[in-house]
Formats: sequence, structure tokens, C-alpha cells
Amino acid sequence: MYYIILLLIMLIFLGVLAYLFNNKDVISAWLIGIGMFCFSLIVCLLNIDKWNVEILPLTVIVIFSAFIFWGLGDVFAKSIYKVINHTSSKTIKSAKIKALDIQKTITLILSFIMFIVLIYYFRYIYQISLIAGNTGGYNDMFKYARYAVINTKYNIDMPFVLSHLLLISKCIAYIYIFVLVYNKFYFKIVDFVGFLPIGVYVAQISISTARIDFIRLTTYTLMLVFILWKKNNSWSNRLDWKIVSYGASGIILFLLVFRLLGFLTTKTDSRELWDDISIYMGSSIVGLNQYLDSFHSSNDFFGKETLYNIYKILRKINLVSIPEYNTPLEFLYFNGSRTNIYTSFRRYIQDYNYIGLYFILFFQGYFYSFWIENIKRKKVSGFSIMLLCSIFYPVVEISLDEQFISNIFSLTTFYQSIYLAMLYYLLIGKDRYFSTEIVDFYEVRGKNY
Repeated sequence: MYYIILLLIMLIFLGVLAYLFNNKDVISAWLIGIGMFCFSLIVCLLNIDKWNVEILPLTVIVIFSAFIFWGLGDVFAKSIYKVINHTSSKTIKSAKIKALDIQKTITLILSFIMFIVLIYYFRYIYQISLIAGNTGGYNDMFKYARYAVINTKYNIDMPFVLSHLLLISKCIAYIYIFVLVYNKFYFKIVDFVGFLPIGVYVAQISISTARIDFIRLTTYTLMLVFILWKKNNSWSNRLDWKIVSYGASGIILFLLVFRLLGFLTTKTDSRELWDDISIYMGSSIVGLNQYLDSFHSSNDFFGKETLYNIYKILRKINLVSIPEYNTPLEFLYFNGSRTNIYTSFRRYIQDYNYIGLYFILFFQGYFYSFWIENIKRKKVSGFSIMLLCSIFYPVVEISLDEQFISNIFSLTTFYQSIYLAMLYYLLIGKDRYFSTEIVDFYEVRGKNY
């Protein structure tokens, strides 16, 4: 127990440093990543006696040093940004042009198309559940569909057309979320018709066999709200406590939705609410700890655990002979519980050893910090803000599983970015540019927060 408490204290101290290095601003990927890891550590700590696990000194060193390298990447990005941009960080705040207005007819047509995709998706899920042995009809379809997806012997591959229709639906929902948030903050307008395509998309991800898309939707929405909120208020630090409270509320809401969706696939039928949250949010620390205790890098081929999307493409065009393999990791059993999540660090260490872990964390810190710094201090397009928010989820999921190398640098994200750009300019038309007049905390007067 002592080592996990020590690690928690060390990360809190590092989080304070991250906050100070970021000019006392909570919109920092480094700080958010530390915060998510601290949350997982607290959940693990509350279950440490029940799980009967002792955190190793090596685990403390690996986790803390990894975040040090993330911080080095973060600080390096800020330094490079200052060198590249010699102009003053003070700019004139953009004049309001007009509220975004997508015609209701277009909204209804898009919602109808998304509803057709929803039906198509539902039928597909039912069909693959039958392949996996579903004899209980619609009542058991999600359970068997999940089994079919994660088991390579069924060789389930979603049809190309359906996968792209779902991706387009996701981008449509993201566009409407942007419109709603933009109009609310800049013009105090709420068009309730705009919630329709968002609702259909929520239905689509609700019937999927995984719950990960809810993390990504929640992350996208919250980051978009926080950035536009900051932009509209001269990036004032006075908003930070509200941002932290809303972020915490978002986590709680997600965990409740996560629990409810677990009943569809019978993942949570036999567990209490707290046990379910504990396994999902805290067991990854146990997984990493046990993995490091018996670490041996013995992959059959390079990048097996992080480059599976790349190998999937190469396999389709017959450039590699690597057979299809499971991406979920093996289950680890401990004192009556089990987990197959090991934080993002496990896959990096397994594929690239400790040097690879530190290099990737350094690059990840640089990647997000430079982008956020540009949004914070320069005149940027609304699309640039949306794109960052759409690929920010690896930061939030860092204490759960690896998403940065395996998903951000993939064809799916490439297609998503293209669809998002096309829909943005088709539905919104002229781009919206946002400038920030960065002022001192005490210079902000007369604003409503």
C-alpha cells in the first residue's frame, strides 16, 4: 500500500508542476493525463486490500519517469513554439460574424439517413450474433455479437460500406455538437433540432458491442466546450475551477452510462456498480504492476500490440503473411477478480522496450502541447479545434489502454479527418476563425463566468 500512496503523492506533485509550467491553465494534455492516472490510482488504492496486490517499486519508477518524459515533450513544444512565433501573443479578438445555421431540412434529411444506417447496423449485429451461436433472439444478440467480434476464429470484419457510413454518422454528430456549442457561447442560441442527429449517433454507439465510443464522444464534447469557452473569455484562468468540476461530472456521467451499456453485453450482470467501476478504472494499475513483475519482450513480430491496424492493411494487400490475431490482451487473475487492461504503458514496453516508452511519451507530450499552444495563442479555424478534440481521447484513456499509436495513426482516423473536413465545409460553409486576447488573470473585468 505504501508504494501506491507514494506514487499518488509524486504524481500530484508533478501535476502541480504541470499546472505551473502551463501558466496555471488546466487545458494541458500533460496535466489531464496525470489527472486520469491519479484517478485510476485512487480507485486502485481503495481496492488494494480486497485485491490483495502490492505495488512494486519498479511500477512507481516506470509510471513517474514516463510522465517526466511526457512533461519534457510538453515543455519542449512550448519552447519551440515561442521560437517559431516571434509575434506577440496578444491579438485582437475576432469580431462575431453570425450564428451558425444549418437548414432544418438538411438536418432532418441527415438524421433520416443516419437512422437508416442505425437499422443497417442493428441487422449486422444480429447477423454476427447468429454466427457466434445466438439462439436467444434479440435478447442475447449483443452478448454473442461481442463474442464474435473478439474471437478471431469467426473472422468477423465489418462491411466496408457500413464502417464508412458509421464513420460519416460520427462526423455529422461532431459537426452538430460544434454548431450547438459555438452558437451557445457566442450568441446564446440553442437550436433543439440540432440534437436530433446527435441522438441518432448516440443510439448507434449504444448498440455497438463496445463502450469505448462513449469515452470518445464525451472527451470530444468536453474538450470542445472547454476550448471555445476559454476562447470566448480571453483564455481566462478564472474558468478553470468550473472546467475541472464539469470534467469530473463528465467522468461520473460516463461511468453511469458505461454501467448501463454493460448490461447489453452481460459484462456487468454479476458485478456491483462499485466493483464494475473499480475493475474498469483501477485494475489497469494492477495489470501493469503484474506485467512489470514478469516482463519479457518476446513478440513474434515488431510492433505486435500497437501496429495491428497497420498490419491489417498490409495483410489485405498481401504484403505480410502475419495471420489475424486478437487485439485485446490476455486476462490477468488476482484474488477473485480479473482484468485485461494494463494502461497504455504495457503495449509500448512490450513492443519497443523502455526506450520506446519514453520516446513515445515525449512525442505525445510534444504533439498535443504544440497544437493546444497554437489554438491558445493564434487565430485558428474552427475545424482545427474540432480535429484536435476528435483525437484527444488517447490522453483521457492513458491509464486504461493504448490508443495513440494504434488508433490516431491509422486509416480510420485518416478517413475520419477527411469526412470531418468535407462535412464541415459543406454544412458550415465559410470557416470560423477564433482569436484569443490573452490577458492577465486580474485584467479580466465585467465578464459573466
